[in-house]
Amino acid sequence: LVDGATARGGYGQYRQYGYGYELSAVVVHQGSMRGGHYTAYVRGGASGWFHISDTRVVAATEREVLDSQAFLLFYDAAHTVAASNGDAGADEDADTCTNAVAAGR
Repeated sequence: LVDGATARGGYGQYRQYGYGYELSAVVVHQGSMRGGHYTAYVRGGASGWFHISDTRVVAATEREVLDSQAFLLFYDAAHTVAASNGDAGADEDADTCTNAVAAGR
């Protein structure tokens, strides 16, 4: 999980809402500028990581993902308030954060 302040280039506006970012997919290009092949590592929830190449899907380790030559990274926003401090108002915080993200704040 990447802290929102780090993922947003040092701006802490999302930190107050308890948002962070979780790596969800990595696109890898193998080849040259003239041609090649794209594959992807995709997080499958509790099932872990998978490496996808055309019609082939195989389980992958987190180490494989981290060691890959990433071309493009995808992150999901992850609400962390409830997990970090057991805040009873986490649902309200999540709505506030969702609204802030939608408004571009």
